[in-house]
Amino acid sequence: MGKITLLGVGVLCLMLVSNVFASEKVHNFDMGVESSYFIFKQSSDNVKEKGSLSGVFGTYTFKPQIENWLTKVVNVFKIDAHFAYGNPNYKSSGNSTGVKDYLFEPRLLLGKDFLLSRVTVTPYSGFGYRLFFRDGKTEDGFADDKYQYFYLPIGVSAEKELQSGWKIGALLEYDFLLNGSYAQASSELSNSLNTVTDTKNTLNKGYGIRAAINFGKKVGKVDLAVSPYVRYWSIGKSNTATYYVNGVPFTYQAGKSSAMELGLGLGMKF
Repeated sequence: MGKITLLGVGVLCLMLVSNVFASEKVHNFDMGVESSYFIFKQSSDNVKEKGSLSGVFGTYTFKPQIENWLTKVVNVFKIDAHFAYGNPNYKSSGNSTGVKDYLFEPRLLLGKDFLLSRVTVTPYSGFGYRLFFRDGKTEDGFADDKYQYFYLPIGVSAEKELQSGWKIGALLEYDFLLNGSYAQASSELSNSLNTVTDTKNTLNKGYGIRAAINFGKKVGKVDLAVSPYVRYWSIGKSNTATYYVNGVPFTYQAGKSSAMELGLGLGMKF
């Protein structure tokens, strides 16, 4: 997608990033678009990626209005996900402008609303999954890469209603990596002279951080919101895995990696 399309998607997403806003409704739906600048690095292969990503997101939030033993502990149930796509500049042992990146991240979150001095504060936790897939150009000597993270998000969001239907909110979250993997489709590089097997490494050390600020305005029956955000991951070295070239064993260890998204979302809640 072109930069203009990405920007438009980002504007639409910003309105939808109102997922940190509190509401008296039992069922809330958020949807929108995001546009971000993506930076990825991996030390073992001297991989560097920079470029734009654009995508969409959606959130369903359930806030039961009854009081019982459960809602005294948890009264916010949320399912959210975002998907992003881009064609960043890729550098490693060589350069390629044909690499395509895909990000998919669904999450299940549980939280509790507290009203403190007219500010709704919601601590939350849950379970998250992150998939980063790089579609390489094998004719240029680049194989497909797949990074998977299973993690525990621990965060807090806050929202305050202002005058004339305006709202302001913020979110801060720490993501604890539970388990993960890095897989490289090395067999795609096989030719008539060499047969190469795939490699898969385990990732068990790392963390993520995300933060956002949201500005919203009620327009009719929907809330429109714009939100600048940052999402960051730092992953330690993997274990050592074995792959084979013409039956001969070799070992590979994925080095430290980091990924950052600096973006803007536009969204609406209804």
